[in-house]
Amino acid sequence: MKARLKFDATDSTVRLINKLSQAAGLPTTTFNAKASSSFVAMSNIENFNNAAKAYGVPTTALFQTPDLYEGRKGPLLNVINCLNQLGFVVCIFYPYDFSFLRLNAGVTV
Repeated sequence: MKARLKFDATDSTVRLINKLSQAAGLPTTTFNAKASSSFVAMSNIENFNNAAKAYGVPTTALFQTPDLYEGRKGPLLNVINCLNQLGFVVCIFYPYDFSFLRLNAGVTV
C-alpha cells in the first residue's frame, strides 16, 4: 500500500498571500488554522487561489485545489507554477535594485 503525502501547506500558503496583500494594501483572506477536516483544508487552498487572483496572478497560472491537497507529483507542478507567477507579480509591486551587487563585486576579489 502506497503511503499518501499529507500536506500541511495550507496554513503557510494563506499566511504568505495575507502578508503580501497587507503590504500591497489589499484586503486579507480568512483561513482556518489547523484544518481538522479535508473540507476545511481545501477551503483554505481555495481562499489562497482567490487571494492570489486578487493580488494579480493570472487566472491561467492558478492551480486547482486537489493539485496541492493530494500532493501527487505531476499536478504539484501547477502549484509551483502559481508560486512562480506570484513571485513575478511581487517583483512588479516591489522592484528590487541589484546595482549595488555589481558595484561591490570587485571589493571581495
